[in-house]
Amino acid sequence: MNKVMLSTFIFALLSVMCIAQEVVFRQELSYDTLLMGNVLEIKYSIENSNGDFQAPEFEDFTIISGPNVSSQFSMINGAITQSASHTYFLRPNVEGVITIESASLENGENLWTTEPIDILVQANPDGIIQNPRGYGFSQEIIYSDSTTTKMDSLKMKLKKLKTYKI
Repeated sequence: MNKVMLSTFIFALLSVMCIAQEVVFRQELSYDTLLMGNVLEIKYSIENSNGDFQAPEFEDFTIISGPNVSSQFSMINGAITQSASHTYFLRPNVEGVITIESASLENGENLWTTEPIDILVQANPDGIIQNPRGYGFSQEIIYSDSTTTKMDSLKMKLKKLKTYKI
């Protein structure tokens, strides 16, 4: 009986520790400008949340691969972290500015959404091939207080990443 109570207590404690951690919802994009015929990689990463992820429709794109889903769980010195990522490889169907609509993550009362992203697709008469894993753009939504509701304590960071080739 004591083992059952102890196991239940430990499970409840670990669940509370996991819930109290900061939730991160990240959107990473290989390029914001792409040559026609090339493939774009977009990755949605979720940390410390078991919410329901909803990807956008990816209108004006052909999905070459995806969703490719990976997940990770770790417990180090009592600190629990978990993460999941949903990756898509997309080929544009048209030239011009294409908008990738918002993705969302819902977890109980909380709803997080990414900002829509405009992709400039240019003509490619020379047939130049771009590496789809360039990661030139990232958006991170951090939700740090699990006791507040719907978008309270929401902080968004938009940053351009620099890519260096050696």
